[in-house]
Amino acid sequence: APALCAGSVIFALLNEQRYHFPIQTNVGWHFAAFFFVLYAGRREWLRALLASRPFRAVGTASYSIYLIHEPIVGAIVTAFGPRIGGAAAMTVGISAGVAAGFAFWAIVERPLTRPAFVANVVRKTRSAYGTLLAAAGAPETLRLAPAETEFNMHPEASAPVLDWSAARERLATR
Repeated sequence: APALCAGSVIFALLNEQRYHFPIQTNVGWHFAAFFFVLYAGRREWLRALLASRPFRAVGTASYSIYLIHEPIVGAIVTAFGPRIGGAAAMTVGISAGVAAGFAFWAIVERPLTRPAFVANVVRKTRSAYGTLLAAAGAPETLRLAPAETEFNMHPEASAPVLDWSAARERLATR
C-alpha cells in the first residue's frame, strides 16, 4: 500500500493541471487517498496518530473547514502571493482557512446541530409545513409505500405515514 500510495501521488503530480480544483478532477489524488486509508488501517502507529485528539478535532470540524477554506485561501494567495511567494502565501492561506473553518464550526455548525436545537426547529416548523401542504391541496394523509413489484423483499415492513390533518383543520377554520 505505501508504494501504491506514493505511486499515485507521483501520478497525480505528473498529471496536475493548472486550473481550479485540480484535486477533484485528477484521479491520481483519489487513488492516493484510497491507498493511504489502506496503509493507515494496517499500521498501529498511524492509526494512533490519526485517532489523536488534534486529528479528531480536524475530523469533527472538517465539514465547516471544507465550506469555509476555499475563498480564504484564494484571497490570501491572490493578495499576498506576488509579494511573499506562492508557497508562503499558500501556507498562510491554508492556516487561515483551517482556523476560519474551526471558528465557523464553533459559532455556526455546532450550535445548529445540537439535538435540542434540531428538535425545537422540527417542533416549530412541523405545523407550518402541514399548513403549507394543506393549502397546496395535498391529501390529508400521505402513505409512503414501496412500489408494487414482483420481488417485495420486506413484505412485513409497514410504510411510514405523514399526517397533517390537524393543519388542514386549522386552515379550514380561518
